[in-house]
Formats: sequence, C-alpha cells, structure tokens
Amino acid sequence: MTNNNELFIEHIINKSQSGEVVEKLILQNLSCDDFLLEGVQCLELVFENITFNRVDFKDCDLSYCSFENCKFNECKFDSLTTTMSNFADCIFNNVLFYKCNLIEGFFKCSVFHESNIQESFFSRVSLIDFKILGSSLTLVSFGECKSEKVVFKDTNTHQMLLVKFNFTTLELINTVLDNLIALECDAQNIDLSNFHLAKCQFSYGNLANTNFKNSNLDMVSFKSCNLNGCDFSSASLNYALVVDATCHNTNFCDVKMHFGNFQGSDLFNCKFDRSDFYMTQFQKANFINCSFRNCLSLLLCNFSYSTLTGTDFSGTKFERTTFHLVKDDNVSYDGKLGIIGDDKDLLEADLWMTKFYE
Repeated sequence: MTNNNELFIEHIINKSQSGEVVEKLILQNLSCDDFLLEGVQCLELVFENITFNRVDFKDCDLSYCSFENCKFNECKFDSLTTTMSNFADCIFNNVLFYKCNLIEGFFKCSVFHESNIQESFFSRVSLIDFKILGSSLTLVSFGECKSEKVVFKDTNTHQMLLVKFNFTTLELINTVLDNLIALECDAQNIDLSNFHLAKCQFSYGNLANTNFKNSNLDMVSFKSCNLNGCDFSSASLNYALVVDATCHNTNFCDVKMHFGNFQGSDLFNCKFDRSDFYMTQFQKANFINCSFRNCLSLLLCNFSYSTLTGTDFSGTKFERTTFHLVKDDNVSYDGKLGIIGDDKDLLEADLWMTKFYE
C-alpha cells in the first residue's frame, strides 16, 4: 500500500528529478516528514491541510502555488523562489528562510514563530494579518509590500530594509530594529516612544505626528523626511542627522544631542528648550519662531549661514557657539548681542588652520 509520503514523492520528487515541471496538482491532507526537495520546479500546485515536518526546500521554484492551512515545522527554505504564490492560514514554526526571493502573492493570516529569516527579499508581497513572533530577521527586505495588520512581537531585526512600507499598519511589541533602513515609508501617527532605534535610517519618509519620546535615536538619520508634529522630547539623539527635513511644530525639548546635524532643514515653531547640545551643526537651516530657552548647553554648536527669525534663546548660555553670517531678525537673546555675534577670531583661526594643513 502506498502511504502519504510516497504519494508526495511520486508526484513531485520523481518528476522533478527527470527534469519535468511539476504542475497543476492538488495535494490535500498529507503529513510529509524528513526529506529533501532539491531543485524542484512547481507550477500552479495547490497544497491544502499539509503538515511538513523537517522538510528541506533547496533551490526550489514554487511559483503560482497556493498553500492553505499548511504547517511547516522545523523546515528549511534555502534559495527558494516564488512568484505570485499565496500562503493563507499557514504556520511556520522554527523554520529557516535563507536567501529566498518571494515576488508578489500574499501571506494572509499566517504566522512565523521562533523562526530565522536571513538575506531574503519580499517584493510587492501583500501582508494581511501577518505575524512574526519570537523570531530573528537579518538582511531582510520588504520592498513595496502592501500591508494590513502586521505584528512584530519579541523579534530582533538587523539591517532590515523597508521600501514604501506602510508603518501605520505595523504593530511593534518588544521588538528591536537595529540598523533599519526605511525608504519612502509612511510612518505617520505611530507610537515609537521608549523605543530602541539606534543606527536606523529614514529617507524621504512621512513621519508626521509620530511619537519618539524618550527613545534611543543615537546615530539615526532622518534625511528629507516630514517630521511635522513629531515628539522627540527626552530622546537621545547623539550623532543623529536631521538633514534637509521639514519640522513644523516639532518638539525637541529635553533632548541630548552631541555631534548632531540639522543642516538644510526647515524648522518652524519648533521647541528645543532645556536640551543639551554639543558640537551640533545647525548650518544653512531655517529657524522660524523656534525656541532654545534654558538649554543646558550649546557648546561649540554652529548656526552659520542660517535664518533665525523670531528665535528665542532666553536663558541659554553660549560657549564658543558660532553665528557666522546668520540672518537674525527679531531674535530674543539673553545677554549682549556681541557675545553671540559673528566670531571673527574663530573664523580667522579656522582659515589659518586650513592654510596650515594644505
């Protein structure tokens, strides 16, 4: 009598080994244990109620296949390729995804649990009620994926790339985003307070009204982003870049920012009160009606070539702070104007040092 595993092997493995494309099969209610599928090319297969235990998929092409209510336990997916394949109500338990390339299709009501995903690409894949729990993601890319209700819980990510991803559908619970790169992403109105986002890069994204309060944002880059209405209060922003960004009504109160950079940014009605800045570059930026009241330090900061219209520095001490060629209309300075004026001595020293090292 032929058992379920033999049926699976007969219809898929033997055909693939003979060079045939395995196509248009419906496989239902099977349990497949402990074998290797290598170099299999499948087309339009339907898998329903299949349990895969310790099955290795190596260099397989499973394009246009459908997996419904399937379970993958301790399986390995090595160099898997899929195009327009669908996974509905599937559970991936303790699996390894390595160098996989998934194009279009969808994951719906599916869960990765205690799994390891490495060097894999999800391109234009729809993620609907999709969960990654207790897992690890390294060098994983989600490019132009449509998402509805995505949850990352108890998960560590390293160098993950998100392109045109909708963060508003993403729930992050006890998750580490290490060296995240987010390009042209929508991250409006989300709560990232008390979050670890060190070394992450956001470029050309819309992060309006997002809460970064009390978060670790050291070495984070916000390049050409919309940061209107964001709350960065009490965050750590050491070595952070806020370059060519738009910041209207943004709260930077009580932050610590050493060696930061706001160059080229447009800042309107922003508050930097009681913050600690050291060697931060505010050059070539526009500060309109901003407040730097009672800052702990502006030591060696540089506002050169910036507009400071209506900016309030009351209660703040300047220590070797540079204001070379600034436009300072209607600015409230605490102390004499000469203290913070154009520092010609420092400028001449800089020019002399430049000449000395030529």
